[in-house]
Amino acid sequence: MEFQTLEVRGLNKSSLLANKAKAFVSPFEDVCCRLYGMIEETPQDVFCIIDSSGTMHGVFSYTRGQLVLPCLPYDRQNVKDALQDFFYNHRVFCLSGKIEFCRIAKTALYAAATQSLEEERLFYFFKHEAPPESKVIPGITFFQCCKKDSEEMMPLQLEYIKEEVLPKKMKLNPPVERLSLDRAVKKGFVYALKTAEGKICAKAQINARSPRYELVGGVFTAPEYRGKGFASFLMSSLIQKTALEGRRAVLFAGQRNLPALLLYRSLGFKEIGEYSISYFTK
Repeated sequence: MEFQTLEVRGLNKSSLLANKAKAFVSPFEDVCCRLYGMIEETPQDVFCIIDSSGTMHGVFSYTRGQLVLPCLPYDRQNVKDALQDFFYNHRVFCLSGKIEFCRIAKTALYAAATQSLEEERLFYFFKHEAPPESKVIPGITFFQCCKKDSEEMMPLQLEYIKEEVLPKKMKLNPPVERLSLDRAVKKGFVYALKTAEGKICAKAQINARSPRYELVGGVFTAPEYRGKGFASFLMSSLIQKTALEGRRAVLFAGQRNLPALLLYRSLGFKEIGEYSISYFTK
């Protein structure tokens, strides 16, 4: 099997490959929540590594924004060869996922010799294991954001992108971030806290949803409201909502972000592995 030639083939909604891809990713659904959701929602952005008999050896995304999300449980040369051929003709901006899967994809990308690594960030990946807790802060309201909240939310969103997301060599693009926020709000994925005076003071969102999990991200509290337990209240409320829908919350946090690590562990999240996000030359 190691020396069997493999090919990369795209999915589509009517293809039997989509069901095979979901079955392949299912054992890794927690760390591949976003990829699983893409198989269901945007299969045109998902590719599988397959042999002549139709057996799958890997699944990954490749979007118009050059985002790669890999599910590559088999560290085999023929898997890397198939990816290398793909990367010869497909440039990558961002590679994101379980660190072991990303190492395989990076090996193939380096072998293609078309791009070099610009920046890499390392995270711990967490799954919520404990029963959800109820928390209350007098005068603070947890709510699901709607279209009318987007304008007020934008300063908080831009601060979050600058502090937590933006690669060092990239400039902030407010119109693009507004479009991204509007899309998330339209899907009902954005949640926030509001003070008694009606000011939005903290935010979080669902970055992906699969049958059993919701990937939580974008957790951010305005600087003037930090140290008051707002992030804990926000997250506990979001965890409860997720549990009521029959799913479990998963997330990743920077390995050097001690406050976030302490927060998530205190809320019942357990570390289940490492996660990496890598940016490459365009």
